Amino acid sequence: MRLYTINSLWRILLVLLLNTSIFSAQKEFQIPDKPAKIYPVNDYAGVLTQAQKNLLEKKLIAYNDSTSTEILLCIVKTLTGDDINYVAARWGERWKIGKQSKNNGILILIATEDRQLSIQNGRGTEDAMTDFISHQIINDYMIPYLKNGDYYGASNSGIDQIFNVLQGKFKSSSKDQPLDLVSSLVFIIVLIILFIYISQILKGKRKGTYYNKNGKNKDDDFWGPGGGFFGGGFGGFGGGFSGRSGGGFGGFGGGGSFGGGGASGRW
Repeated sequence: MRLYTINSLWRILLVLLLNTSIFSAQKEFQIPDKPAKIYPVNDYAGVLTQAQKNLLEKKLIAYNDSTSTEILLCIVKTLTGDDINYVAARWGERWKIGKQSKNNGILILIATEDRQLSIQNGRGTEDAMTDFISHQIINDYMIPYLKNGDYYGASNSGIDQIFNVLQGKFKSSSKDQPLDLVSSLVFIIVLIILFIYISQILKGKRKGTYYNKNGKNKDDDFWGPGGGFFGGGFGGFGGGFSGRSGGGFGGFGGGGSFGGGGASGRW
């Protein structure tokens, strides 16, 4: 197994923890409402100039016109403590990035004050955009720019490498070596034990709390209404950008089905 696989397993553990009452009080990041017309560049942090936005949008719209693949760039200031992979995948689902039936959307999310970023993709691009490749794009082609505060350079470089991946031109770095198989198996065993342990605690808690008049346990729905991993709802930012020409661009949206894989990094 490789490093990206271990990162994916950690995210699975995070999903399990997010579904427990331990994290129920955490304030959720408010994903913006889906606009009537989705443009490919959404800079809520104000770190790109209008000229830079126009250049990126021109490139992304042209690529969408020739391939139907939708790549969405979102830049925010902070996620208020939320996991960036969770937010990015949810954002892609909420805005339905990708073409309907193809689910060929990709979302790049950058949080400037948190100094982290994520690449998430729809199921239609998972064969090419693996977690490992996304991890390499982030670390080798985006973070070097971000360390210098160059958000345009990072976005442009990352987008170019995604193009290369989808066109079969990406050259994988040799810096990341496979992890020892035994270590990976040990990690999986620990993950299973943690899941069983948390399940037993929650099961015991439910049994000791709810009773009917005969002293027997009531059947309590642990997840509650909308309490699953993708339950609940979000508000929105509103806003948008000026200086865009309508042209023949109809906007993104129509797909979705983000698998929650992808990769993230910090600088």
